[in-house]
Amino acid sequence: MILVTGGSGFLGAHLLVQLSAFDKKIIASKRVTTNLAYVKKVFELEGAADRYSLVEWKNIDFFDTYDIEDALTGIDQIYHCASEVSFNPKHHRRMIENNVTITGNLANAALFCGVKKFMHVSSIAALGRSAQEEIIDETRIWKTDPVNSQYGLSKYKSEMEVWRAHEEGLPVIIVNPAVIMGYCPWNEGTGKMFERVDSGMKYFTDGYTGWVDVKDVAACMIQLMQKEINGERYIISSETMGFKNVFEMIAEELNKPKAQKQANLSLAKWLVVAEKWRCKITGKTPLITKETLRNATLQCNYVNDKIKKEIGFVFKPIVTTVQETARLYKAEH
Repeated sequence: MILVTGGSGFLGAHLLVQLSAFDKKIIASKRVTTNLAYVKKVFELEGAADRYSLVEWKNIDFFDTYDIEDALTGIDQIYHCASEVSFNPKHHRRMIENNVTITGNLANAALFCGVKKFMHVSSIAALGRSAQEEIIDETRIWKTDPVNSQYGLSKYKSEMEVWRAHEEGLPVIIVNPAVIMGYCPWNEGTGKMFERVDSGMKYFTDGYTGWVDVKDVAACMIQLMQKEINGERYIISSETMGFKNVFEMIAEELNKPKAQKQANLSLAKWLVVAEKWRCKITGKTPLITKETLRNATLQCNYVNDKIKKEIGFVFKPIVTTVQETARLYKAEH
């Protein structure tokens, strides 16, 4: 039996759809207050509404070791997708503590319960970044650097819990997805990019990073879990592309004007303040913070040779992902 933590989230929902095709019972974790409308919508869009019943939802308290152990009864494989993501400074301490504690507790319970394979969904951010480096692969060692995000730090520390459990005997695989795109809640993750472009985006940055389709991430995860792999990590990235290019593609698909001005340092500070006030008025989560602006100016090239060699995966071009996602965004707006 399979457990997917964070099954109601962006990646978790798409992963559940693909896992349900194997006609096996799946346990998925959620919070007591979670609305499952998004997950059901993903199943419908993928023509898999009849398979939704294969998912059994459980409210698991990941801060209660006994509750986790009860939930792991009969579980052979774990896909650990649950994670808090925030670039808001007010949430950083809580995010780090929660991500690390939850991962550590789950890994410990998996060891105790004899889980056969544990996949941890990390992030390319956990590999660390540097203003002096451009090419990053799975061998990169984390280095303390001012340009590392607090989210990246939380994922790096979470990985340490997984590697520690691996040393104690837990079979593990870690995946480090690039920036994930695809159909998602529009007020979260890359969904906010479409919403921001739709409402008007005048400025761009010259940074670039790795991007990947959410369905490709889910497919890679399942294929890796089906192989006799233990103690390995894989970057899951389709291609490296500039933020400017991605936002221009979104603007084109939404029939909106493309950004014309580059955000320099002094302008960037003004944009952060303006975004802060915009979100206070609208009640929305800010897309532009000091941290996200800094991330958008870094030039990081993530190599995907290892995953392609391991399973021969062919990634969807990001332009196709943007087109498909924009079509769904317009349909709902």
